[in-house]
Amino acid sequence: MLSAIDKDPDAVLPYVFDWTDWLDGDTISDAEVLVSPEEAGGVAVDASSRDDTKVTAWLKGGAVGSSYTVTCRVHPTSGVGRGMQDDRSILVRVKQR
Repeated sequence: MLSAIDKDPDAVLPYVFDWTDWLDGDTISDAEVLVSPEEAGGVAVDASSRDDTKVTAWLKGGAVGSSYTVTCRVHPTSGVGRGMQDDRSILVRVKQR
């Protein structure tokens, strides 16, 4: 079951995906944040950034009463993890608050 968060449609807030344990000493070489479903007026990624072990996605928008899956996909840099990728997803429920 996905972790769920509630978001106001007017809020633009950061959500952090922490990959420290999964990376086991490695670092992130590439990351992307995806939203499903992609639709006009839905939740969108306003910006994203990463450091060695965390990805931060700034989410905006969304239709009240709708839910969206936000997925963070990463690729490690080297070592045992080289060539691997993994996804972590959260459920974003849009509610007027």
